[in-house]
Amino acid sequence: MTASPWHPENGRADASKFRIGLSRGASRVYRVLVGTRVHTYTCLFRACRRSRLNHIHFDSNGFAAVTEIMVKAILAGCRVEEVPMPLEARQFGVSKMSLRKAMVGHLNLMSSTAKWVAVHRLGAS
Repeated sequence: MTASPWHPENGRADASKFRIGLSRGASRVYRVLVGTRVHTYTCLFRACRRSRLNHIHFDSNGFAAVTEIMVKAILAGCRVEEVPMPLEARQFGVSKMSLRKAMVGHLNLMSSTAKWVAVHRLGAS
């Protein structure tokens, strides 16, 4: 299960147009690469069965790691349920995310995802 600020049942997101554009754009790229109808890949809130993930090897760290977990779980045949969750402005604290590191991490993961999908599809044929 993943929380989804881009779920069709959600209202308007409370974030900068830049942040919304990056998040929606990255999710769109992953959606095309993986071939699913999931709306949000970059949200950090996930719930999954550990038993389904125990046999999957993960390489990423940082903010892209959560997306890698979902991408590889989907490729391994896991079903993803999205629940609407509004994106709201931070009320407390300061983000620890480095925009540059997050972008580089996702660009690397998108490249790896394209390779995994190609291998997965070749193995399925």
